[in-house]
Parts: sequence; structure tokens; C-alpha cells
Amino acid sequence: MSAQSIHQKISALGQTLTDSESRLAQVMLDNVSQLASYSATELAELAGVSKATAVRFFKRLGYASFSELRLQARQSQDTASPLFLMMTGKYAENELSYVEQHAANEMRNLAQTFEQIEAQQLKQALQLMKQAEKVYVVGFRSSRHLAHYMWLLLSQIRSNVVLIPSQNGMHLTEELVDLSEHDLVLMMDYRRRVTLIEQIAAHAAMVNAKILRFTDLSATELSVPTQLTLRTWIRSTGMFDSYTAATSLINAVCTQLAVEQRELTQDRLNKIEQLHDHYQDLDL
Repeated sequence: MSAQSIHQKISALGQTLTDSESRLAQVMLDNVSQLASYSATELAELAGVSKATAVRFFKRLGYASFSELRLQARQSQDTASPLFLMMTGKYAENELSYVEQHAANEMRNLAQTFEQIEAQQLKQALQLMKQAEKVYVVGFRSSRHLAHYMWLLLSQIRSNVVLIPSQNGMHLTEELVDLSEHDLVLMMDYRRRVTLIEQIAAHAAMVNAKILRFTDLSATELSVPTQLTLRTWIRSTGMFDSYTAATSLINAVCTQLAVEQRELTQDRLNKIEQLHDHYQDLDL
């Protein structure tokens, strides 16, 4: 694996971050494209922490000094804010070169995402999805289409998969009232995040349900522990975040789950095909 990015170093510390370190980490992630222009004192002030706290945190990340961190920030190809890119015009003027930039960026997002996800993490994700009595797939705003895609694939290979919110007129309280310790809350939690995610996570923790979270590199840890968090690159050459890597990861995880429980999958898909034949609802 290549040298860890600033995002990866912060992510690796996970739930060991103190409150002060979490604030500083968020400031760094929010300004990752401009880190080289800040001093350690300025970052500390933005986060509301002491300079000594900032210096200790940089060392926890593995940097001998803040100068070393700034050097990596200058050289880094890490995620930049799409809004920042839009404001600074950091993408091509002509159509052909922009398409080339876009394609290269999408391939980089895919490569970096799968490079930093360990095999053991994927195995853990599969176990959580297999063992759950019911899977609640949650997603709001820009995460909604990812949640819908996960729900669509999972529903073909296992039973008891619920999309939250379901848009059937019910309130979240009614949709989540049966959530229990036997279930999994599968969160699609990409920026810009909604506060409901924290509330749903707290509810899940209260009833001892498991939490599997898909998110981007800028996300800090939730206020309650999760069983597993999988992070994907969403860097864009334009003004909209890219979800190519997230979509690919969903596809890969669901495909592997289908393979691991091949007999159950085949039986369920056979029943689905029989119902398609019965209803004649597909143009074949």
C-alpha cells in the first residue's frame, strides 16, 4: 500500500480521538486542499484548541513536525472540496480535456478506495449483513440514491431488507419501532450529512442493533460506536461529489454476499423469476 494520506491517518485513529483532537481533525479535513497555506497556530485557533494540543496531534498522525504535514498537503492528490474547485476553476476549459480529467479522477477514486479497505473489513461487513435478522438501509439527501441501490441489490439476495425513509407516509418512529438487537442498521452517510443520522445511530445503540456505515473521508466518528465504517473517495473534478467508488463498493459487497450464500441466493432469485413469469411485468 502507498504512503497513507492525511485522510487515512486521521481515519486510522478512529474512536481514540479526544474531543479537542476531533475538532482539529474536522478543521483539517474541511480545509485539506488549503492546509499548506495555514500555520499550526492558525489551525489550532480555528479548532479552538491550544497549539500544544495541535502539535501533539500532528505527532500522533505520524508527522515529525507541522512542516512535514504541510509538505505532504502540497504534494497530495487527496480530496478537495468540489465548491473550492468550482471557485478556483481547477478543471479544464474544453470539453474533451474535462472528460479526460473526469475519467482519470473516477479511476483514481476507485483505486484509492479499494486500496485502503482491508480484506478483513469486507469479511466483517458480509458477516454483519448475513447474520442480521432484518437490515434497515438508511440514507438521506445525496446518500438516498446509494441507500436505494443497496436496498435494491440486497432485496434480491436476502429477505427482510427495509429502506429508510420508505416514503410510504409513515414517520421514522413507526418505521424503526421494531428495530432490535438482532438487526443491522446499514447507513449511507455522505456529505452533506443530516442530523437524523446521529439520532438513528443513538437509537440503534440503545436497542443494541449493529451499525454498518458507508461514508466519505471527511466524516468524523459518530457519537456512538459502530461495528464497522467503510470509507470511499468522493473527489470530483467538478462541483458535484463523485459516488462511483461508493456504488462500486456496494456492488462488490452484495455480489460477494450472494456468492457466499449461493444456495440461498439461487433459491430466492428463482422465486423472483417465477413471479416475473407469473405477472409478465418485464419486457423480455
